[in-house]
Amino acid sequence: MFHRLDDIHSARAVFDALKYPSVVSWNCILRSYIKLKRFKEALHLFRNMLQKGNNPNRVTFLTILGACTSPKNLVDGKWIHAYIYKHRMLKDISICNCLITMYSRCGDLKEAVSIFKNMQNRTVVSWNAMIAAHCKHGNRKEVLDLFDRMQMERMQPDQRTFVGMLSVFNSPECLAEGKELHNTIIDHGFHRELIVANALINMYSKCGSPDDAFMVFRQMETHDVISWTAMIEAYAESGRGREALEFFYDMQDKGVKPNRVTFVSALGACASLGDAEEGRAIHFQINSLGVPIDVYLGNALIYMYEKGCDLTAARSVFDEMHVRDSVSWTIMLHAYASSNHAAEALELFRVMQEKKIELDKSHFISALDACGLLSNLEVGKELHEQIFKSGLLSDTAVGNALMCMYGRCRALNDACAVFENMHHRDVVSWNAMINIFANLGHSTDAFSCFSEMQAYRVLPNKLTFLALLSACTTANALLEGKTFHRKIVELGCDREDLLVNALIRMYGQCGAVEDALAVFDHLRNPPVSAWNFLIGAYCNGCNGKGALNVFRRMQNSGREPNKITFLHVLKACAMTGVQDYGKTVHELIKECGWGYDVVVGGALINMYSKFRDLEAAKEVFENMEEQNVVSWTAMIDAYANHGYHKEAVRLLESMKQSNCEPNQITLASVLGSCVSPVALEDAISVHSYIIELGLESDTFVGNTLVGTYGRCQAIDHAYQAFHRIGEHDVVSWTALMSAYLRCHKHEEVLQLFQYIQKDVQPNRVTFICAVKSCTYMRDLAKGKEVHAKIMESSYNSDIILKQSLIDMYHSCGAYEELYSLTS
Repeated sequence: MFHRLDDIHSARAVFDALKYPSVVSWNCILRSYIKLKRFKEALHLFRNMLQKGNNPNRVTFLTILGACTSPKNLVDGKWIHAYIYKHRMLKDISICNCLITMYSRCGDLKEAVSIFKNMQNRTVVSWNAMIAAHCKHGNRKEVLDLFDRMQMERMQPDQRTFVGMLSVFNSPECLAEGKELHNTIIDHGFHRELIVANALINMYSKCGSPDDAFMVFRQMETHDVISWTAMIEAYAESGRGREALEFFYDMQDKGVKPNRVTFVSALGACASLGDAEEGRAIHFQINSLGVPIDVYLGNALIYMYEKGCDLTAARSVFDEMHVRDSVSWTIMLHAYASSNHAAEALELFRVMQEKKIELDKSHFISALDACGLLSNLEVGKELHEQIFKSGLLSDTAVGNALMCMYGRCRALNDACAVFENMHHRDVVSWNAMINIFANLGHSTDAFSCFSEMQAYRVLPNKLTFLALLSACTTANALLEGKTFHRKIVELGCDREDLLVNALIRMYGQCGAVEDALAVFDHLRNPPVSAWNFLIGAYCNGCNGKGALNVFRRMQNSGREPNKITFLHVLKACAMTGVQDYGKTVHELIKECGWGYDVVVGGALINMYSKFRDLEAAKEVFENMEEQNVVSWTAMIDAYANHGYHKEAVRLLESMKQSNCEPNQITLASVLGSCVSPVALEDAISVHSYIIELGLESDTFVGNTLVGTYGRCQAIDHAYQAFHRIGEHDVVSWTALMSAYLRCHKHEEVLQLFQYIQKDVQPNRVTFICAVKSCTYMRDLAKGKEVHAKIMESSYNSDIILKQSLIDMYHSCGAYEELYSLTS
């Protein structure tokens, strides 16, 4: 009677009131606890039963073995087994069957096999238990061997035999064997049984063959909710979400009520489609039917909203869940980290730590991704320390995530250290390291890393070559680029869009536009992305005419241009100065619906600025539906480039009033318009606004301020701006040298040049400033010193520097050195 009581506490109270409970009473209360999955209490109660001198019977053992369901219960299971052995009950077939199942669930397959082998008599249930044990451990060969032995011993299989066997065929490579088993099931006449047919649908689903699953479904005489749910899952898991949803609604039209698992499968279909609206409708239905949202269903909802890009709804479901498991936290954390909501991801990770949630590698990987997105090296290093303490540092996936985090934070030495210390490097590890070198401009190291990868016999994939091609950015890397091209052809991937685009881009960046064109011309029907990369290659090579010719060819092919196409074409028009054609392209942009796009608008403003048609640029700006920081900056830059500093400053003021905050590039454009002492007052005004924005210490903005004050010949202001920069780079020092040069303070220029030698590698402009000061001072000795430094640098063959040196030697009357230099 106890297991019929809904309230286990009431049942226990009734049981405890019994003065001398019989073995039947003990069995009933044990069954009640096990039915509610309260296994720990059931095992405690069983010990209590023995301590009180009550002798268990056969039913007691059959019941209590059901409480041992996981590896943590193995010790209890062995203890019960020993008690059974002691009481000579191992000849009972049902008890042996339960022991096989118990050992399988507790992870001790060897002991399960031993019991099966030692059984004197076996029923079909025994065989089914052993088959199920091997299925649970993924031993497909052993399952088939057992089935063969079963037939040799003339033991007839039943429905459960085949249901168990079908569960082990769960991946595409098992499909052929699964079909053979299906034929065997037909031979035995079980294919029309509901439970077997449902298992067949599930098997075909797991093997990635929803069409075979549908064939089984169509031949079934009756369908229950499990059949429909299995079909929904089959289509959802194979990426055919729309068909899955058709089944979901057809099922309800046929009067079959969905259950919790059905809803989870339907939500999975919405997730595969990225369709949050359809998912929202199913969510509404779940609430309308009063289906309780447990962990399983809640996780499916969060995942659906994540894939549908509705993180607000995902977080709402997450917050409303009464109970969350590790999967809940993992999905929500990954949702934030993979959607550029890095700050929210790190905050959620912090909450997990506060709540003492057990962290696994997926949590750390998501948190590391978030650190990388934020370039937050400090938190990234803290995570590295936690990973070390948790013993996960040897995990390859974690190591790869650490490397990528350090790469995004531009901490190359740390990334290299992680890579070098990894116990096992897979192709992802090598790709990550190559990509980091490429992104940080270390092309030679990227190529060396690839050579090392080959030496370790790690086979490259498409992503390897995408990373390597991205490292080929100058004419010096053309030879390597061609080598990688050959390897891509050998790999048979030279027709894939991503690699074709990367090859065209690589040849364009290396100045080999003809090679880019050759790659393009091998395509039968080039996608729009390939056209864009080819037009971009011509633009990068300053060949605007060639870019426009490709665009005309694209139009003749019937391929519709997109936003990226127009951005390249507008750049080409600006480059070539073809004003009439530029206006024609502008009209075409309007026809294609891109006329009001903010980014395209910025490119149009830039084009008209290059045509010196500021009225047309202004018209584009004023007609834009939305004006963001990009469009404001483009218009300010147009005024600045043509010397209208008053208009540029006035436009910055209008930008402030429209509540659009400028970025560093906007401020640099305004400051760039202040090119003479008459603009000093405006430069100081902009400087005040920069202080308000808290950007005075920003290196880029600070460098621009120093340069601006130099052009305005306000050396004191330049000096103060320089010392307020948070971190000085070569541009900072060069800007200050240039400011001194403009103010004819040549001694100070040369002193600065001497001072920075220890910490900064001078660039071309740095050397020009130093040489010019020597020229003005006619200081031959200092000029020779600077010349020597130039010859030690990578600028030793620079034409502009050579001309500056000629001027310097000529000014100093050093004709011997002049002759030596020119000869």
